[in-house]
Order: sequence, then C-alpha cells, then structure tokens
Amino acid sequence: MSIQTYADWMCQLRQPWKGVLTLAGAASLLLVQSATLTAVQRSELPWVPSASKSQTQPKSPELARALSLGHTASWVDWLLIKFLTDGESHKVPRGERAPVYWDLLLASDLDPGFFEIYYFGANVLTIIRDDNEGAKILLDRGEKFRTRELPKLGAEFRSRFWQGEIGFLITRTYVEIFEMDNLPAGVEAFREIAKLPNPPEHVLRLVSRADTPEGQIGIGIQLIKFLIESQGKEPAEREKLQARLRSLQVIQHLYGLNQAFQEYLKGIPAYRAEPHLSPQQMRAYFDRFAKTQRRNPHDPFVGNLRLDPATGKITTSTPHQKTLGLFY
Repeated sequence: MSIQTYADWMCQLRQPWKGVLTLAGAASLLLVQSATLTAVQRSELPWVPSASKSQTQPKSPELARALSLGHTASWVDWLLIKFLTDGESHKVPRGERAPVYWDLLLASDLDPGFFEIYYFGANVLTIIRDDNEGAKILLDRGEKFRTRELPKLGAEFRSRFWQGEIGFLITRTYVEIFEMDNLPAGVEAFREIAKLPNPPEHVLRLVSRADTPEGQIGIGIQLIKFLIESQGKEPAEREKLQARLRSLQVIQHLYGLNQAFQEYLKGIPAYRAEPHLSPQQMRAYFDRFAKTQRRNPHDPFVGNLRLDPATGKITTSTPHQKTLGLFY
C-alpha cells in the first residue's frame, strides 16, 4: 500500500471531525510526517537484519522495572526517545518484527495508558517498516486499554492523554482493512468511532450499511474503488486493485443470486416439505429458478453459473478470491 493511499484515507475520515489538535500533538504529527516522507525516498531499500540480537527479542517488563529503580516513567520516556530517533526505514519481510517493535511493546507493558506508543508506533510500523502484524498487535493492546481501563480513569484523563482517540481508531480501521485484509474487523473499529461524541456523519452511514453481508460487500467495493482512484499512475498497484475489485463484484453477484434462490425455494411447498433433497432434485429446482426468473446463465464477467450440489449454493467459473476477508 502506498504512503499516498494512507494519507488520503486519513484525510477523508478526519475532515468532518471537530476535534482540536494540541500544539504538542501537531508537533508530533509533523515529526511522523517528516519520518514518513523520508521513508518514501528510501522505500525501495531491501530489509537488512539488525546487527543487535537483543533488538529482535522480547524484553522483560519485570526486569525493566527492577533496573529503573522506581523510575519506570523515565524508562518509558527513554524507550519513546529511542523510537523517535530510530533511523532505520527498511521494510521487514512478512512474519518478521521490526527491531523497534520490541521497544514499543515493552513501553506498552510499562505504561499501558501511553497513547502515543500505540498511535505513532502503529503508524511507523505499518507505513514505514511494513510490519503490519506488529502494528496490529500494538493496536490490539491499545484497544484493550481503551475499552477496559480508560473508562475507569475519568473524563479528565481521557481529555488530557487520549484526546487523539479518533486518530487511534482510524489507524485501526486502516490496518485491519487495507493491511490485514479484514473488512469485518475494520467495521468493528468503525463502530467504535460511531460511539464517540459527535462522530462524522459518513462514518454513521457506513456503520448502518455494515449490518448485513450485502452491506459489507458494498463497503468493500467502495473502499477498493477509493484506493484505485488514489493510486495515480502506479499501474502495477492499480492492476492488483482491479483484480481485487473484480473478485468483490463476483462475490456481490453470487451473494445476491443465492439470496434470490433461497427466497424462491421458500415459496415452493414441495421444497419445504422435503428435508433431504438429492443433487438431481436441487439441480431441477435451480433450472426452474433460472427459467422462471429469467436469470442470465452467466455472471457479469461471462463466467458460467452452476449449482454446487454439495452445498446447494450457486457458484461461477469466473476466478475470484477472498478479498478484505469476504468470500462467497
């Protein structure tokens, strides 16, 4: 996924939001923006494993607390400074963790309520280092604190230290949908945005559409089209996105067709009275459905529609794959 796609996504969701950025928050945002732009210039560099083995291994929060001699907050600040001054921007292979991930994980163990660890950490991991799984783990930790512990700390703590809650949730939607290819999980993050005071109207509309599989497929198509429009002149990326859009359109067609077939079967008394139907009987019902409903024997991509007797579902010969966590 390109940096420009991420920027467009964030701007689209943030534009109607009426929150106010603090001076410190704006400065931090500029810092990450600067690091992101630097990474764009070096994004083609191959991944080089860290020379320090200790940088790539889990670190013990118990040991860190003992060594801090009661100054845990200072230890967390030091970890955050290490993170902000980390000069590496090589993308890591899938399944690998960026070395800075372990510092962020340790910092979240020592201070679970530190908003910047989750928000800026996940942004750097997913956009600069391509460590999407690491970003998701960090965001899952942040969400656990946000839902379980943050409500106990009162409105003042939330307004002082979690003022950027909307940004945290937007980052979750981006990582889940575009990097982890999991639209249903991204929709859940959208639902959390809708629970915040004065949520953007377009988020409320999106959430209302996401209550049905048909609605989620429609959202997926809309998001992929948004990505295609944002890719500019990147033909290779556009070609991949076009293939994903095609898969979603096939899934959408099959879902609608199967829903119509099920409704048709419900109106046939003989079908309702027979609990077990043979493959031949199901094919006969399908042929009658296609004839009486004047259904095209092909999908929009000229694939042949047929009934799978094992599942009773209508399928197609058009190749398509699971996209954004959706398949039919």
